Amino acid sequence: MTTNIAESINSVLQFAKMLPVVHLIDEIINLLVKWFSKCRDFALKCTSTLCPDFGEKKLRRRLECASRMNVVKLNHVEYNVVDSDMDGHVHLTNNTCSCRKF
Repeated sequence: MTTNIAESINSVLQFAKMLPVVHLIDEIINLLVKWFSKCRDFALKCTSTLCPDFGEKKLRRRLECASRMNVVKLNHVEYNVVDSDMDGHVHLTNNTCSCRKF
């Protein structure tokens, strides 16, 4: 697993490395067309704002819980979140919260 897109493409096209450049480019085009058509087909099956496979019900429940929280902005990356039974200091850059659940 890597977050570098060049490395990801490189690992998928491992078999095509030895091909001539023209054939390698054809393989890259075919791969991208396959990926984009798969994503398009998936998106066309979605009937709501958020696709059900991404947990729309779960997000709606979390939105209900979050609507009861008070959020105070401390600076551009730090927030203090106050709920009826909990108080947490959230740091967005570090992905941390004082409640230990980000």
